[in-house]
Amino acid sequence: MRYRLAGAFAFCSLATLTLLANHPMPGAHTFADLIKAEARNQFVDGLVHGGFMATLSVLIVCFVFLSRALGMARVAVVAAFVAFCIGCGALMGSMILDGFVVPAIAVRFSGMGSADALTRAETEWLAGITCRIACRERRERRERAPYPGGDRSSLSNVYTPEVSAAHTPE
Repeated sequence: MRYRLAGAFAFCSLATLTLLANHPMPGAHTFADLIKAEARNQFVDGLVHGGFMATLSVLIVCFVFLSRALGMARVAVVAAFVAFCIGCGALMGSMILDGFVVPAIAVRFSGMGSADALTRAETEWLAGITCRIACRERRERRERAPYPGGDRSSLSNVYTPEVSAAHTPE
């Protein structure tokens, strides 16, 4: 059992080194070049980061067996195992962002011609996200705690078409 576990750890370390050696490195100097390089390397990024996540999953299983061999009744073993799993979860989250989300966004914006167009698109994209978050928070807040004037905020009651039509000067 001990040799199989050591072999699994050795395999994971070699797999990690192989994946790191194949990780694409964009040598971009401008934002537009970086976007184009990320879009160009989308498939390889997905393979490398997906491989990292698979390797981390195998490492978690290996650490389960190692923790059992060291004695799961010991507090230090359990604390180390939990810390390792939390670290793996954080690393997998960053692998998803860096390997799948960023290249997908880069593909979307790689059709822009100049750096100015990319900067404008980036600003509009961030502004759109900010507006969506603000609107969602306002809607959730309104649904959670209605104001005394009704089921909506007092400002939205004032500016409804029915209220403004009733108060138009003639």
